[in-house]
Amino acid sequence: MSVEDRSSVIGNAGIAEAAGRIHALDSIRGIAAFIVMLWHCFNSVCYDQMWQGVLVLMSPLRILVDGTAAVVVFFVLSGFVLSLPYFEGRPPLYRHFLIRRFCRIYFPFAAAIFFAICVYAVVDRNFPQGAIWLNGDFPALYIPPSFAVTPEMVIRHLLMIGYSMDVVLDVPMWSLIHEVRISLILPLLVMACRHRWLGFALVAGLTVVTSSIDWRQIDEFIVFPTDPLTVFSSAFATAFCLPYFLWGILLAKHRRHIASILARLSHAKLTLLWTVVAVIFFLYNTHDKRTLLSLAATMLIALTLSSPTASSVLRRRVFQWLGRISYSLYLLHIPVLFAAIHILHAYLPWGIVLTIGCAGSLLAATAMCALVEVPSIRLGKKLTGLGGIRPRRPPETP
Repeated sequence: MSVEDRSSVIGNAGIAEAAGRIHALDSIRGIAAFIVMLWHCFNSVCYDQMWQGVLVLMSPLRILVDGTAAVVVFFVLSGFVLSLPYFEGRPPLYRHFLIRRFCRIYFPFAAAIFFAICVYAVVDRNFPQGAIWLNGDFPALYIPPSFAVTPEMVIRHLLMIGYSMDVVLDVPMWSLIHEVRISLILPLLVMACRHRWLGFALVAGLTVVTSSIDWRQIDEFIVFPTDPLTVFSSAFATAFCLPYFLWGILLAKHRRHIASILARLSHAKLTLLWTVVAVIFFLYNTHDKRTLLSLAATMLIALTLSSPTASSVLRRRVFQWLGRISYSLYLLHIPVLFAAIHILHAYLPWGIVLTIGCAGSLLAATAMCALVEVPSIRLGKKLTGLGGIRPRRPPETP
């Protein structure tokens, strides 16, 4: 493949619905959602089986159970995908963007919340004391027997307030809340990144500010950034996630230049870059090292789009399927795992219980994708018509 052909993989990539999707990125999102599910499964056993947990964390398998890195990939992907139409000369009308985004995100989210309520209503939560970590060591799957769902709680969840007690029905929604907030100001972020240096200055400034604050000393946080307790801490948590979006936006802006650079690299140098990405994902999963994680996520997307081999692999059916159900899988896996663990823990070995929980999560996600997600996307398109895109102008060059 010539340099021009290789560089066109990123340079000519379009995300606008009229031009199609970048299927390799859908697959990356699906794999990331699957890793988040494995991460919660891993955390369900590592408290009682510490030696097994250490073995996993000391091996390359750690990449498969690093939910932190997966969420960072989500944010960077969102920044890239949502901003690419602006740099392709096809910026959507803001009101149409909001309508489609609302339909795309909110209706599946609301369905997942009501699904979780049904699960918690019918599943017996009387776990034997000291049996496993589900008695409270890991809150994502811990719902105490005295827990009661109230109308006020449901409303606060549906309003996406984001405080620590307003995500208990489905803990993964914490990252969705920050993504929704950042999406609302996406045009402003794109406008800032159009400037030659302002985008990089924003990334650097926000990274320095959020990294220099020892969030563990802030009383408003329990486990940052999933558990803000005040308006300030909730806003700070969103600001903490902003740099990830900006990395994706800057990648969308400079994609052609990056593609031309990668196209000129030898196979050995490209292999080295892939190795660097893998090493960063393997080594760094703490809050104060997420700058490196965001860099690795950005490199992962750029390398994937510039690699015909990676794109070909990620276009396989199993990865495309994971990509299609990724959002539903992210939303549903916690209540499904919760049900499987609480119903089956007394009858089956732990590994089989988790396998059934994962399989059930995939099936539930497939069903919700077909019954809720796809109709929601169609509704958004119907409400905004076939238009919603401003008159085309020449794509930007870095």
